[in-house]
Amino acid sequence: MALDIEYITNHTWPSVDASAVVTTELASGLARKGHKVFVLLPNPSDEYLSPETGLPSSIPPTCTIVRWGPRLPKTLATSIGFIILLYKTIPAAFKSNMILSHYHFMDFATLCAAVTSKLTRRPLVVRVDDLIPGPPDGVISHLLMNVYKMLTLWSFRQARLILVPGDELVAVACKMYGLMKTRVEVCYNGVDTRMFSPRNRSKDLRESLGSRHILVFCSIIDKRRSSDLLVLLKAVRVLKKEIHDLKTLIIGYGPSFARVSKLEHSAAFKGSVKFLESVSTRSLVSYLASADVGIGPLIGSTETQGAHPFKVLQYMASGACVILGRDTVSNRLIREGFNGLYVKSGDPLDLARILRKILLDDKLAARIRSGARTTVLRTYTWEHIVSNLEPRLIDVVRDGGSSL
Repeated sequence: MALDIEYITNHTWPSVDASAVVTTELASGLARKGHKVFVLLPNPSDEYLSPETGLPSSIPPTCTIVRWGPRLPKTLATSIGFIILLYKTIPAAFKSNMILSHYHFMDFATLCAAVTSKLTRRPLVVRVDDLIPGPPDGVISHLLMNVYKMLTLWSFRQARLILVPGDELVAVACKMYGLMKTRVEVCYNGVDTRMFSPRNRSKDLRESLGSRHILVFCSIIDKRRSSDLLVLLKAVRVLKKEIHDLKTLIIGYGPSFARVSKLEHSAAFKGSVKFLESVSTRSLVSYLASADVGIGPLIGSTETQGAHPFKVLQYMASGACVILGRDTVSNRLIREGFNGLYVKSGDPLDLARILRKILLDDKLAARIRSGARTTVLRTYTWEHIVSNLEPRLIDVVRDGGSSL
C-alpha cells in the first residue's frame, strides 16, 4: 500500500535544526520507499539551511519551503503563517491519505495539521520532540502556556497516532494528554551513518588544531545548554593542569553564544578552547569524526528525559567517545562502558576524572568507539527507523478509511 503523506511542521530557527532534520529524514525515507510525501517547512529565515544543523542526506523533490516575512511582528507573522499553512495544506491533504506533523511546544504547526485533518477527514500522525515544556518565566508566559496546552490537547486528540522519541515518554504522553497507549508509538531519532562516519576523521584537521587530545561540544547555546557548557569548561580547567595537550571545540549558535564565547580569550582557557559559530556541513562531520570525545548533556532536565539526542547519535556514528551526565538521556541509548560513559550530573570534578580516564586509556577508548558505532548501525539508521514505522503508518491509513 502506497502512502501519500502531507507533512506539516512550523519551526523557526534556531529550534528548527534537529526537529526539522529528524522529521525530514523520516519523510525522505518514506519517499525513497516509494511513498509520495508532501513536505511543508514554513520558515522565515534562510538560516534554516545553515550548515551547522547537520542537514538530511537527501530531501525528496516534493519538499516545499514556505516563508513569510521575518520583519513582521511575531503575532502577525504567526497569523499569516497559519493562513499560508492552511492554504497550502488543505489542497495537498485532499491528494494525500495521511497527514504527518511535527509537534514543537508553542508553535501552531500541529494545530494547523489538526484543523486540516478535521476539514479533509485525513488521519493525522504527530511526531513529538519536546513533550515536556520548560517552566514559564512569568505570569503572561504561564497563561500562554496553558492556552497552548489546551490547543495541544485538542490537536493530539484529533491524531490517530502520536510518535514519541523514547520509551519513557509513552507514559508521560498518556498522563499529560489523556491518551490511550494504543495511540502512542515510540519512534526514535536517527542518524545518517554514511554522512557521520569515522571515515571522515582528518589527520590534517587534528594537526591544524595543534593538540593531541580533542573534545567537542556541539549544541544550540541557550540558557540550559550554557549550564552544560560551564560544567565542561570547569572540568577542562581542572584537566589541563595534568593534560596540557588538550583542545576543546565548542560548535554552536544561539542566544547565549556571544556571551560564553568571550571565554575563549580569557587567561584560563587561552589556546585550549575554540568556539566555532558557523561551520559547513562537510566541516561539521569532519570535526565530529576527528574528535576523541563528544560531550552530551551534562545536567538532567525534563527536556532530555527519555531522549535520544540528535547530537549524541551523531557523536556515536562518527566514532567519538560519548560522555554525558547520568539520567540525562534514555537508558536504552547508552550502556556504560560499552558505547559511552556517564558522569555525575552537573559535577565538573567527576567529568574531569572520566575525561582523564578515557583520554589516557587507548584500549577503553577504542572499545567505546566501536560499541557506539555498532549501536547506531544496529538500531538508529534512518533505514531501520523508517522500516519499523512504515507498517504502523499503513495500518493508520487503513483503519482511517481514507485510502485514495
